Amino acid sequence: MIVLNGGSYYPESKVIDKEWIKLISKEDLIGFVPAATVRSEKEYLDFFKKQMANYRLTNILPIDLCNGWEIANRAKVIFIAGGNTYKLMNIINTSGFSRFIEKKYKEKIFVGNSAGAVVFGEDIKTANSDDIIGLKDTKGLGIVKYSICPHYTNDEYSRLKNIALKSNNKVIGLPESSALVIDEKGERVINEIEIINPI
Repeated sequence: MIVLNGGSYYPESKVIDKEWIKLISKEDLIGFVPAATVRSEKEYLDFFKKQMANYRLTNILPIDLCNGWEIANRAKVIFIAGGNTYKLMNIINTSGFSRFIEKKYKEKIFVGNSAGAVVFGEDIKTANSDDIIGLKDTKGLGIVKYSICPHYTNDEYSRLKNIALKSNNKVIGLPESSALVIDEKGERVINEIEIINPI
């Protein structure tokens, strides 16, 4: 299962969170990926643990993408948190974690929040982040066949329409309270999304 969250956390994300939480037990390991942050990864992990404590989930460990994936292999859920999308995409690619995701997304639960959702799409130019890396290749993982804009508001429409036209590819605007859930049954929407077609 893949859950692409537009950028919300508890309590706003309760409806989204229950989609994956109902599939796990309290003993199942949740791996947290803080790589996108430009602040303290430890503080981000502490914030996430407090979020999950609302669901009485405490078996949480951080995943350092550059230092082996033993935790990622053991985790039932891999939560890829938000921050700077370009930084995150660069680390996913250079660490080789992109290949891990491509191999494992059908057998594990991946939750992408904000920047963590964008990387699953075709291209990351739709992100709200500045390119602090100078990334030459903005191609995403392409696991979903469109590009994603989290924290979507109507102010983003014109920018995203131009991207859709130039790339000849659909863009999905995900407001913070919205999500896409992809599993063996197909794809379903939580709350409202904006579909921006390249026509």
